[in-house]
Amino acid sequence: MAVAEIKGIQSEGLIADANMYATMNQEDNRFEEDSRVDERTLQEIYLPPFAAAVREGHVGTIMCAYVKTNGVFSCENQYLLVDVLRKQWVLTVGS
Repeated sequence: MAVAEIKGIQSEGLIADANMYATMNQEDNRFEEDSRVDERTLQEIYLPPFAAAVREGHVGTIMCAYVKTNGVFSCENQYLLVDVLRKQWVLTVGS
């Protein structure tokens, strides 16, 4: 569903944003929460919608979540931002 929405938004000359990447599940205490997630759960539950947004929807931007993911704030998380987003998804788009 997100891919269709992204394509619709961007077809109008706007930039769609996939936000709260990647493990934000609640709004309360969002600056203190730490989502502890094993690799399998991360890959099978949390990341697929964002992967689809990048690979299929060609989303224009992604906003990281406020929460920590495995002890590191999502906006500072090397694994999520570089290893997954850039190296696994962005570099494979179009290949």
